[in-house]
Amino acid sequence: MKNYCMPLWRLVTTYPRRTALAVVATSLLAFFVFLDMRFFFESPGATQRLIYHGMRANNLCKNSCVANGYGNTTLTLSLGDATLAVRGNLESATSTAMCACDEVPPDTPTWPIYSGFQLKGDSCYEFMSTIPKVHNFTRDIVFHMYWRSMGRDLGVVQRAAIRAVFATQDRERSRVILWTTGRPFNASSVKDITDQFGDRFTVRAYNMTEAAKGTPVQKLVEDGTIARLIAPDTKAYLDGDLARLLLLWQHGGVWVDMDLVLMRSLSPLLHEEWILEWDCYMPTIYPVNFAIGHFYKNSVRLHELLRWIVKLMDEGTLPRPNSLDWGGLLYWHMLRESIALQQYPILGVLPWCFFDSSICLGPYVYFHKTPADSSQPVVPQADIFLGAEKDNEFTKDQRNALQGFGMHLHHAWDLRIQPGSPFDILLASHNDILDSANHHNKAI
Repeated sequence: MKNYCMPLWRLVTTYPRRTALAVVATSLLAFFVFLDMRFFFESPGATQRLIYHGMRANNLCKNSCVANGYGNTTLTLSLGDATLAVRGNLESATSTAMCACDEVPPDTPTWPIYSGFQLKGDSCYEFMSTIPKVHNFTRDIVFHMYWRSMGRDLGVVQRAAIRAVFATQDRERSRVILWTTGRPFNASSVKDITDQFGDRFTVRAYNMTEAAKGTPVQKLVEDGTIARLIAPDTKAYLDGDLARLLLLWQHGGVWVDMDLVLMRSLSPLLHEEWILEWDCYMPTIYPVNFAIGHFYKNSVRLHELLRWIVKLMDEGTLPRPNSLDWGGLLYWHMLRESIALQQYPILGVLPWCFFDSSICLGPYVYFHKTPADSSQPVVPQADIFLGAEKDNEFTKDQRNALQGFGMHLHHAWDLRIQPGSPFDILLASHNDILDSANHHNKAI
């Protein structure tokens, strides 16, 4: 019987050439593994990494970095098992490519905002508590909102969503653009907001043809194909989902749906691009949500999402009216492709509890006073909203939910808001903050 347990020294002396080749191969393998693993373990705030799979990778990366003031780019090509950093003007790349902006602002945070796995219950809120309350952000941010008029003026929730930006964010660095389409918008419904915030709040007409310029869907918009597809969409799902991709690609910033009311500063989250986990139940078809999201101008990720719309249509997959085909389903396609191609994750997804507690804990956590028959412990909660001088009693679920970055109300336009409920108190605290700021400005 052969001895397969030959001592190492005899192996080296008996087969020197084979041993040398094995050592070289092992060393190369370890080196390339180190390069690949480095991308996963480096601080997420160290560089603004963007990924693109397909042609013109370098030009897309360069445009995105320069558009956001981050200077030059480094293009990293993944060729099979090898990863090579390439500098210079590489005109095209047909393999998986990742680009990193070289000149990242020195105040870029390093804390993680992605959990890396699904979090249930209290674990999600415990993870969220590790993120600082505020970050000294030095970049101006535009918040984009979209209103398809359809003859309806803004209601309590929509107005609250606009005012919440100015109540919770750095007012000197924040602007809100309300994009409108459909019937003529009644500007008088926001006159008080315009009067208070001046040019930091503007209402603009959304022009899809202008917004689509320079994107993969430009031709489909200009020839009327997309207009015909979204015309039957009475719920504004398709045009709203497309609008957020186009407007963020053209301008960069934060998209906020008008049924999402911010509760705290987003500054600790704005060093990454992201959308939102749908909810704590993680549905298999629509696991991600774009009720709120942050992307840089000319983002490579947004370019890829728009390219996917063209790809699906070329394959004959047309969007269904009143569907999430260009929303949750599109994002899921992208996530699955990035996994299948073993790419660096193409979309960052924040845990559900950052903005979406009500879908998991029930609407009472926002709209109702503490139920008298609640089995949950009722705890006095003071100063929960941005330092507002209010004392309230909330259940454990409510207290958790109110630590989030925002309330996603899921089209709850007409729900009755009980006096003394968390949402009622939130609106009152925002009014106090903005009234105080207004008096301060007049005094100056």
